Amino acid sequence: MDHLDVARTIIDQIGHNTLRAMGARSEYVATYDKLGGVIIRFGRIRRIKIALNWKDLYDVELWKVDETDVEKLAEESDVYVETLTEVIRSMLRASGYAHA
Repeated sequence: MDHLDVARTIIDQIGHNTLRAMGARSEYVATYDKLGGVIIRFGRIRRIKIALNWKDLYDVELWKVDETDVEKLAEESDVYVETLTEVIRSMLRASGYAHA
């Protein structure tokens, strides 16, 4: 499985409709971190980065990205796929994102 396959699998596991309901933009970026992953954009400035780690679990990071600053707001390691959606929602809500 290559990095692009990992990104697609993560999106499929969360679900396109679930992501849209949480306010995700429809553009996703595959990453080459660890065993592969994806960056999902929420609103104008929030990004969720999900990477498959060596334990076959996910590491999730929430980033704030604007014209002048990049800041990591939250991270959680070793997330099971069954709790991935709730971890993302929790991070977004804690950051003040209204749609999660």
